[in-house]
Amino acid sequence: MKVPLRYQVTRNDCGPTSMTNALSYLLEREEFPPDVLEYVYSVMLDKYRGADHPGGTSCWAMRFFGHWLNDTRRTVGLPIEAHQLRGEEVQIGDGTPFVECVEQGGVAVMSCLLGKTDHYVLVTGIDRNPEGQIESFRIFDPWYVESEEDLIAEGFPPQYSGLITIDRDHPFAYNRVIGRPVICSNMMINYSLTCNTPQELLLLRRTDGR
Repeated sequence: MKVPLRYQVTRNDCGPTSMTNALSYLLEREEFPPDVLEYVYSVMLDKYRGADHPGGTSCWAMRFFGHWLNDTRRTVGLPIEAHQLRGEEVQIGDGTPFVECVEQGGVAVMSCLLGKTDHYVLVTGIDRNPEGQIESFRIFDPWYVESEEDLIAEGFPPQYSGLITIDRDHPFAYNRVIGRPVICSNMMINYSLTCNTPQELLLLRRTDGR
């Protein structure tokens, strides 16, 4: 049985929330080991130090957890494979590891911008236009908002108007549809992957063909 994906409860837990959502998307509830959930939260709040504006999850914590998942697959048989892409390894076109993983049923935990800070979301699907070109990405953003206006800051570039859409009809898979021009933008706008430094994706997929 699958369960709806969840929202973060603080400003800082987008990393562990998105990782939990990734595993919930790939695994049935009965397959999800409780000790994995415990480990997610023990590892992925490594930037939190109790300051006025604490951080959340570093790219190193995300990488470490990916390695841990791979070790867990080898030692106890959890059917999840993880692979981190950073910097120039992150590509969005056809035939890239990112696109192939998502279109073959895997997911990507993606570091993008939200409010001009690093933010983790989950990519679960890709939409193509009639010509077969990548048009938009289906993501689950754990940051809850009421409307699209909450995601568009003053001065939002008009060329991206209509390319950030909230979807509340697919709680098991995604709650945003983000146009490719936004993801690929080199401007400091919400959901831009390209201008995030460093660019970062953690790819996850099942290894048992389910």
